[in-house]
Amino acid sequence: MSANDPSSPPLLTHLADSAPRTRVTTGFGTVAQKTWNLHRPVSIIGSARQSHICLTGTTVSHSHCALVNTGTAVLIKDLHTQAGTLRNSNVVRLDQLDDGDVLRIGPTPVQIAIRQPFNRSMNGRAEDRGRGNPLALPVKLRLAGPGGQTWDLVEAVSVLGTDRNVEIRLDDAQVSSNHALICGIDDQVVLVDLGTRTGSSINGRSIPARQPAVLADGDGITLGATSLTVRLVQAGRGVEHDGAPRPAAATAGQPLADPVPWRGDDLDARLESLRTNIQCLGQRLVGMTEASHPAAFPVAQRLDRAGDPIHDSPELRYESIAS
Repeated sequence: MSANDPSSPPLLTHLADSAPRTRVTTGFGTVAQKTWNLHRPVSIIGSARQSHICLTGTTVSHSHCALVNTGTAVLIKDLHTQAGTLRNSNVVRLDQLDDGDVLRIGPTPVQIAIRQPFNRSMNGRAEDRGRGNPLALPVKLRLAGPGGQTWDLVEAVSVLGTDRNVEIRLDDAQVSSNHALICGIDDQVVLVDLGTRTGSSINGRSIPARQPAVLADGDGITLGATSLTVRLVQAGRGVEHDGAPRPAAATAGQPLADPVPWRGDDLDARLESLRTNIQCLGQRLVGMTEASHPAAFPVAQRLDRAGDPIHDSPELRYESIAS
């Protein structure tokens, strides 16, 4: 599939500037130490040579687990492995990671470092920043399959495959046990093929292995010989305020566009809330002394002096971890 083909589903290949940055280290403090700075939304860890992070060990599965950066939080998803994935000595299925966590994948301890952008670093975990449940999808999503079968997806990461423990189990000999993921990234939903033999496609177009491809309402997913239809409703999209349906046309493979513009009173309220939040941030930063927080003090002064706090300040942009 060509990345320049307009009929191909769009791919999410890089993180947004506002997303947290993740550093993964194995063999810490030894000559075998390796470090990865993750700049992609979804990173697959496993024994497959094509994995984003390849680990060895008889108890490491081909695709063992996934690190998913939702744009506000970093999640760990065990791909229903026999040996499991441990976070700080506890078995996890799906969980939010914190800076300093230690995973154990097979025999390998994996250290996690997470750095938040400056304008989010004081606000804690995703659920404490008013972003809702970080372990839930940002949209309502339903998959319609053969014979009228449907699946309502709620979690931020779900596995499709033939394994008895996956969230979306398919009865298809051409589908792998762990075939693909459906994840929520920011306000979008993506499909990730896990490097399977038969691959995955959206609207008849094959997608690259281990790269998130954006899904839109009405898209058709093909895994093996199984066809699924995507039905999703986004906040403020596809449903009127009174609950009555409204048209939400979308080009195949493209994100939904909002068919109704923001009403004036809604926009004014959102802008006022944003101004208040930025002013509070400026007041908190002004309280820092130049001696104790020399890097933050110029930013505080800039925020305090800003006549219109809604602006793009270069000082507030996050400098990503160097590769």
